[in-house]
Order: sequence, then C-alpha cells, then structure tokens
Amino acid sequence: MSKDKIKVLDTRQQCREKLPIFFGSRDNFVHGLKEVLANAIDEISNNFESGVIEVLLHDDKKTISVKDTGRGIPINEVTDGVNNYVLLFETLFAGTNFDNNENDKEAIGTNGCGTCVLNHTSKLFKVTASRSGKIYEILYANGGQMQHFKEIGKSDSTYSEFTFELDDEVYACTQYDENVVDMICKHNAAVNNKVTIKFTYKGSTKEYHYDSITQYFTEYMTTNTCAIYEGHEKQYENGEKNRIQASICTSSEKFQQSFLNSNYLSNGGSINRGMIYGARDFVNNYIKSKKLIDKKLGEISHLDIEESLSFVVSVNSTNVEYENQTKLATNKALYMKIAKDYIQEILETFKVEQPKQLEKLINHILEVQKHNGKAQAAKKALKKKLSEKVDNVTNRIEGLIDCKNHGKGCELFIAEGKSALGSVITARDSLYQAGISIRGKILNCLKVDYDVVFKSDTVTDI
Repeated sequence: MSKDKIKVLDTRQQCREKLPIFFGSRDNFVHGLKEVLANAIDEISNNFESGVIEVLLHDDKKTISVKDTGRGIPINEVTDGVNNYVLLFETLFAGTNFDNNENDKEAIGTNGCGTCVLNHTSKLFKVTASRSGKIYEILYANGGQMQHFKEIGKSDSTYSEFTFELDDEVYACTQYDENVVDMICKHNAAVNNKVTIKFTYKGSTKEYHYDSITQYFTEYMTTNTCAIYEGHEKQYENGEKNRIQASICTSSEKFQQSFLNSNYLSNGGSINRGMIYGARDFVNNYIKSKKLIDKKLGEISHLDIEESLSFVVSVNSTNVEYENQTKLATNKALYMKIAKDYIQEILETFKVEQPKQLEKLINHILEVQKHNGKAQAAKKALKKKLSEKVDNVTNRIEGLIDCKNHGKGCELFIAEGKSALGSVITARDSLYQAGISIRGKILNCLKVDYDVVFKSDTVTDI
C-alpha cells in the first residue's frame, strides 16, 4: 500500500482511533461518564422544576449505570427518515443543542458527540427509555455493534437509563475509582438546585443536592477570614443571554471553582481570570481611596488576589463555549468581562452592606501582599547570592563531592560531618550520586519566613 494513499475513517474508527480529539486523551476514561451525566442534567434543567439522577458503580468497578427522571430519550422515534438511536448513538455531531441561543436554552452539551463516542469505545452500551407508557431498550456491544432494539415492557413513569462498560482496547484504564465518581457527582450537583444526584457503590448511597451556591461553598470554607458574601444573580444580554452568580470570601487556603452551565471547569479559564482581575481592580481602587498603599510594595497584583480570595462562581449561557470537547475550561472573552464586572459590583455591595467584613477581606489581601513581597525580595537576594557564589564552572560549593553526570536521575546525599560523608562517598556510584557534608542540624524552614531561610548558607549551598 502506498504511504501517500488517502484514507477515510468511518465513524467507529474516528471514535476509537482518534479518541483524544474528543476526550483529550486515552487516559481520560471518566469523560464518557461526564457526558452521560451532562445529558441527564440538561434534560432535567430544561424541562422540569426538579429531578433525580441515580449513578450506580457496579461491583466490578468497570460498569456504570446512570438513570434520570426525565421524559425518556426518544429512541423509538424517527427524525427526517432516520431512526433516532442511529442519530444519537451512531452519528457524530448530531444532537439537539445547535440552536440553543435562538431557543434561549442552557445546556452543558454542545457538539452532539459524547454518547456516539462513548458507544463506539465501549464493550457494552445499553440504553433503556420509558416514555408514552412503553419501555424501549437498545443494546450495543464490541464498540458500537448493535445487538437489538426492542420494546421490553410498559410503565406509567418516564426515565432514561444508560449502562456502559468501556473497552480496554481503547482506553489506558477502564476501572473507576469510587472516590473520583463520587466527586464527579458532587460537582455536577453543586450549582444546580433543580438536580439531586444519588451515587451508589456496594450498597452505600450518597446524595447531593444544594439549594444555593453558598450552601455548597460553605462546605469547604472552614478557615475563612471574613464572612461569606453571596452576590445576587445578574443577567447580561448581548446577542446571547448569560447569567452569573458567585459567593466569595478570603481564606487561609484558597478555594476557587468556576462552573459553566452546571459543568465544573477543573482547569478554570476566563471566568476564573475575570473574578481575579475584577477583584484586583476593586481592591486597588479601595486602598488608594483609603491611602492604604504600601509605597514599597505598590499596587495589589493578580497573584496577591489569587492567593487570597476564595470563591465559587456559576455562569449560565445560551451560547456556551468550552475550550474543547472535554469541557475542563473556557477561554471565551465575554465570560471574563462578565465575571470581572460582576465581582466589582458585588464587592461594592459588600462594602455598603457589610463594611467591617470588607475591611477584613482587604486586610487579609494586604497581609498576603506583604508576605509575597518578602518572598519575592528573598528570591532576588538568593539569586544574587548564588550568582556571586558560583560564578563559573570551576567554582565549587564547599564540602560538595560532585558526580560526573548532572540532571534528571542524579542524586545528592546529605551527611552530617565529613566523616559520615566519607562512608557515603565510598559506597556511591560516582556517575550519578553526589554528596555534601553539613554541620549540625539544618534550619527548620517550615517555621521561619523566606528571608530567614535564604540567609542560611547551608540552605543556599544545598
């Protein structure tokens, strides 16, 4: 066969051989579960005031079932002469979310690819749908090969249930960690008060439902240094409809999560940046007006805010845009502008409604700025000291017995005293193992500031 012959992949081959295009990596075996959950959430959010989603991790830890109390996916119906199950599970880029902006519909799903890819990369893919008084079942095996489609019973209730087991010929791993599945369920329920998600594994069930964004945020904020402030939901219209809501506070350990149409953005993106940059601008204006600026440190930086402010922010959009099919981040500039405007507005309101708490928030940020300033100064001093101490390749650090190779895979043994080091050097491999002797006990770096740490000759030598 010619090396230059053009090859065209069919849908099954596209899904299996080019999986990273859709799921980012063959290691991302949890994304198929997220896609099915997203469909269930979209169904409830757009058609009901409330609903329940049940997630069952089977004992083999490879098979998962997801059942929702929606209208029942219409696998028994036909669209433009094509069976719906062919469009939904066998066809890429076929779905109901392409005209959401015109229909004022908010959905996690965007491209109509998730269940098709999941079907073609699973050993087992079964869908059961109850609608119009009848229960239908379709079963695929061995990566999208249909086994049967049939009516299996009658029911007065409506629901959809997906059960699947991933194909280990496609994915690097196919065994789920119950803790990871549990966290996925929690994240999917975090900012959507219409949804209750129940996760079951080995007979034990956890239930997740949050009435408000602050209820979810409060679970993590045990060390907040000012009161949690929840901003009112605000809507924006600019050729599309967007709404945003957030809760904020300062805490000793930062916690920052953003959600887009209920989907958790683990890699953040423009919404996170908008919150941080907006807060930075507000704080700088505030400390200027109060004459609180430290002339040596200057204005508050986005890094000072990033290390101070904790928040949960939720954006809902009729024209949703993710970085890619994995939906781990968004880079849409409009979301950044919305988030930036919004946090400045809620901080202004916070200033009026809870001025003392805002002062605590500002003081916390100023303390972080001082700490960051000291750390930066210490790093500069260290860099200067090291460049003076080791200014050419022949200048050696006192007490160092070097190895021949340098870089990845090499090791440094630290011994107390030259005698102890002698024993190490005798037994070492001189190609990649070096040794250095120190006197007495080293400084406890966890209990002192950076400027003290970097003044220690022993630390800088190491």
